[in-house]
Amino acid sequence: MKPARASRPRALIGVLALILSLVPLAGTAVANHVDRTLNLVPEKKNNRTNVRPNGDRHTIIARMSSPADALSGPINIDFEVDGPSDPGPTGPGSGIPESVNASDGNTPETPDRTCTVEVGMRECEVFYRGLTVGTDEIRGWIDHDGMDSTVEADLGEGPDENAEPGDQPEPDGTDVVLTRWFDGLPPGPRLDCEPERATVFAGLAHTVTCTLENSKGLGFGGWLIDGENLRGTNDPDDAGAEEPENITADYDDICTTDASGHCQFDVAAVDNEIGEAELCFWVDEDNDGSFHQTPPWDGSKCDEGVDAEERDNTTDVISVAWVNRLSSRSVTLASSKRTVGFGRKVTLSGSVGSGNPACSSGVEVAIERDAAGDASGFERIGAVTTTTDGSYSFVEVAERSAGYRAVVEGSPECEMDSSDLAQVDVRKRVHLKASRNPVPRGRLVKLRVEVLGCDGRGDKVVLLKRIDGEMKNRGQKATNDNCRAVFKKKIMKKSVFQVRSPQDADHLAGTSRLLRVRVK
Repeated sequence: MKPARASRPRALIGVLALILSLVPLAGTAVANHVDRTLNLVPEKKNNRTNVRPNGDRHTIIARMSSPADALSGPINIDFEVDGPSDPGPTGPGSGIPESVNASDGNTPETPDRTCTVEVGMRECEVFYRGLTVGTDEIRGWIDHDGMDSTVEADLGEGPDENAEPGDQPEPDGTDVVLTRWFDGLPPGPRLDCEPERATVFAGLAHTVTCTLENSKGLGFGGWLIDGENLRGTNDPDDAGAEEPENITADYDDICTTDASGHCQFDVAAVDNEIGEAELCFWVDEDNDGSFHQTPPWDGSKCDEGVDAEERDNTTDVISVAWVNRLSSRSVTLASSKRTVGFGRKVTLSGSVGSGNPACSSGVEVAIERDAAGDASGFERIGAVTTTTDGSYSFVEVAERSAGYRAVVEGSPECEMDSSDLAQVDVRKRVHLKASRNPVPRGRLVKLRVEVLGCDGRGDKVVLLKRIDGEMKNRGQKATNDNCRAVFKKKIMKKSVFQVRSPQDADHLAGTSRLLRVRVK
């Protein structure tokens, strides 16, 4: 049995040798790469050098026309960066940290970066950090033989392969892209452009004020502002956010912020059109005049909308409506009664007139009351809608003297207008009752008074009694918290009483009906 066990390792070695003889060497996979082509993305991108201590991170994705497979095995993609932020052979395994600019020039035989497309995959990615302002040209190619010393890149190909196709027919295994590094704003600023919404007469320019500052009100001066009409009314180029990238901004370098972060400019009604438009403005950090080029700059956040509230955002969207000259309106108001008792109803009615039916029919009319009593301020007490002929009416329960007016707000077609004052004076209502009637001769009776429209405790009421045919003062009292008072009088013969409450700041004087107290 022992000899049999000893023969098993030798048999296993023989099987392994046979398997190895059938596996192709790495060099034999070259023919399986050549039919694949390469595309790098993004084709163009702007990055800030000062967004992080070591510069922003720029990622390049290499995408092959077909996946790596079992026949090809994993496929390497090499990259060479030529420009001011050439990273050189930095990063893991190089012994040189990424924060160091180890530029080695344009040396495709010693690529700056390499990534591997695994079997079953089509792409891989690399990155580097930019430390110097300027534009880098990034060339990527399929490394067929796995040896860096063999340069298989098309060195004649340029970023625009139509203008500079290179030495190999396109598409091929090489692609060239660009990235531009610039010094941008530090974190924290916010761009705010005003007015957020505006209506402007047709043909007139719209004045906009933009402010670039942080949450503490610190302004950022010397920064250019670009803008784009998002394919609305009076769009200079009739192109908006849905258009391809790299189009020119409608309002390139329209203003530069001053030391306090402010700048002001006019947006012209270039086509003299009527209608609305959303206007997007942004800080042109990279100073290149393009619109919607590469996030997060050049208007790439213009889809945020007019009402967006974002912190640390260097883009703002406003709305403007160009309208025809407004139609004039006239508003009238009258009261059904000039004087009314406290708590009684009064009808306020009038009309809205205009040469434009849309400005008079079916419009809202706000009814306002003079809150202070001196026309210095008004409070809204209700609203009604005009009928087809422009008329309207409103019922008010009057509790104090006041002036009333009717107001119609302006619209894109119609002027705002308000009526003259309609004055309504409110008279106090005074009630007088006897505790009993008739009254035994020589006995006391309580004369109870209630004033509707008094100001509460302390309102004066005067008791009057008919003597020799005239009403004469027989005493006065102050009302309690419930606007009531009580007079006690001894009755010797049939008497006639009346109570009067004097005028105050909010009410006319009020007088009760005559009260006849009989004697039994």
